[in-house]
Amino acid sequence: MAVEARIHFGHGGRAVIRISGVLGGHDVPALRATFTNVLAARPGEILVDLHGCGFADSAGPTLLSWLLRRGREEGLAVFLSGLAEDEEAFLRRAGLTEQHASGVPA
Repeated sequence: MAVEARIHFGHGGRAVIRISGVLGGHDVPALRATFTNVLAARPGEILVDLHGCGFADSAGPTLLSWLLRRGREEGLAVFLSGLAEDEEAFLRRAGLTEQHASGVPA
């Protein structure tokens, strides 16, 4: 299954990015461009819904780490929902748990 990212800008300034499929290294450039465009729109906060997403390799958690760092640099709150335990552990080791919120409704 190809990775798909759907973006919805909701009321209150929240951008929701729903990612589905199995994310591998070859998907990173397109998703990085998607995230960059959402960051440039300056929403009040960003929620990345990963309930329908799996990871083929370490590229997925690395991309999420990049997004969390960029959000912090831009002064935007970025929340993740639907992460598997392995991905949560990766972000915790990277010191990014302060911007991670699991279980946030999409």
